Amino acid sequence: MEKRRLQLLLLALLFPTYGYFYQSGDHNEAARLDLVRAFVDDGVLWIDAYAYNSADVITYERDGVSHVYSGKAPGSSILAALPFKLTSEVLRPFELPEWLHWHAVAYATALLSLSLLSALAAAALLGVCWHATGSATSALLGVVSVWLGTILFPFSTLQFGHAQAAACAAFAFALLYGLRHGGRASAWRVAAAGFAAGFAVVIEYPAIILVAWLGLYLLHALGSLPGSRGRRAGLLASFVGGGLGAAAFLAAYNLAAFGTLLYVPYAAYATDTSYFQAHARGVLGVSWPGLASFLEVLAEITVRPQRGLVYLGLDGLRVYATNPVLWLALPGLALLCLRKETRAEAALAAAAAASFLAFNACFGDSIVYWGGGASVGPRHLIVMLPLLVLPLARAARGWRWLLLPLLAVSVFYMLLATATEPRVGYEFQNPPREFFAASWLDGRLALSRAHLFDVDRQLLTTDSVSFNLGKLAGLPGALQLAPLMAWWIAVGSWLLRTAARIDAEAAVASAAGRSPTLAFRLALAGLAAFGLFVAAAPLVVNAIRY
Repeated sequence: MEKRRLQLLLLALLFPTYGYFYQSGDHNEAARLDLVRAFVDDGVLWIDAYAYNSADVITYERDGVSHVYSGKAPGSSILAALPFKLTSEVLRPFELPEWLHWHAVAYATALLSLSLLSALAAAALLGVCWHATGSATSALLGVVSVWLGTILFPFSTLQFGHAQAAACAAFAFALLYGLRHGGRASAWRVAAAGFAAGFAVVIEYPAIILVAWLGLYLLHALGSLPGSRGRRAGLLASFVGGGLGAAAFLAAYNLAAFGTLLYVPYAAYATDTSYFQAHARGVLGVSWPGLASFLEVLAEITVRPQRGLVYLGLDGLRVYATNPVLWLALPGLALLCLRKETRAEAALAAAAAASFLAFNACFGDSIVYWGGGASVGPRHLIVMLPLLVLPLARAARGWRWLLLPLLAVSVFYMLLATATEPRVGYEFQNPPREFFAASWLDGRLALSRAHLFDVDRQLLTTDSVSFNLGKLAGLPGALQLAPLMAWWIAVGSWLLRTAARIDAEAAVASAAGRSPTLAFRLALAGLAAFGLFVAAAPLVVNAIRY
């Protein structure tokens, strides 16, 4: 009961947070929504009628006829199809202008097929971290570190596929963890884990790396599971069957669209190199670049400011960063390795992180590829981020004094990235300093003017197509995040108080029972200070300026 209450409170924090923002649709998102509209409204898989929305498309000839298709994996479009159809039908009687209708549909679709899925995945891993660490507060900090303190935050508002694939990976891991530690060995749970892992690949092809590691994790879990060999073989077959069930969606799409079971749209870029030449190298752009280039790109996607995932920089007394809280995954992994019960989870997280870093550093030959194009951070790493929740939750027990300030900095800059424009252009060498902080202090939020199903490029606000709910309500720029900060303080304090009470009740010694109360008071004070700073700092700065 307490676990469900904490999970519901976490949902109440995350889902409205993601829903506070609408990012419209640039090339990547538009290519996915084009496919949804073509299928839902026209009953076809080619997007000839909507190709003007996006450059992330391919031209494919079949039986002498050429059509334009989305250049993306179909999984995110499959997830979006039902919400897209339902919200379109619900809104149709209101007779909104055509361009406004499609923005409303896109916003609702993102809420139901992306933001809600991401928040549910966070709630699922909250239970895993709680079981592994024995601390509700540490589990909460670990989950918040990833879902608000990393690039998973802004991408939970963008109709890309990364956050959805990460959510599927989180569900698969949670189910397999339950098999290994809770004895929940029912065939349907294992099949569901296989389906979730497989569907992550249907959404984002590189997720197949993670599926391989999850498969090995399952084999390890089955090795220590009591029962007959036949029972273990049956569970393994359930996992494979679930994965094949997910793969059937991809196979069906490929057969219907391209006439073949196995086809990756990026293969078109490998043969037509007029736009994306690097895809012709290696396996669709993934190749060994040489040790020097590998290390150079590895630095770019980790510690350097333009796209570095764990970048942390100082300029006098000013701090600029992306996701430095992830540094705490390193001591967290070490602490997990000290206990036999959690070594397998540590190995899984370390293997996934190392594999995705290596893949990303070998992808393409420029920031267009390894940097994720116009992006905040290296978005290709998002799929593996949920597996770092458990190391972070473990670090939150012994290294909380360091995790909390790094978490505050990480959440702050991810909030600013989400609120300004997470599809960062190449012109910014240090986006946290040059773009996020500068735009926030100037009161310039929700800056995208990317159109969607609208050749006339109408604006939803006075100066943008994207919005936050404060901007949509007409609040001045300096106050647009104030309602969200009030929500964070209200729900966040409830979450912290609940977690602290649970830990206090579970404590054996009376001294241990008093510490969560003090910790709660300090955390609540910090949360209130954080919210007030985000809401008030632009007002103060503008008052000083003018």
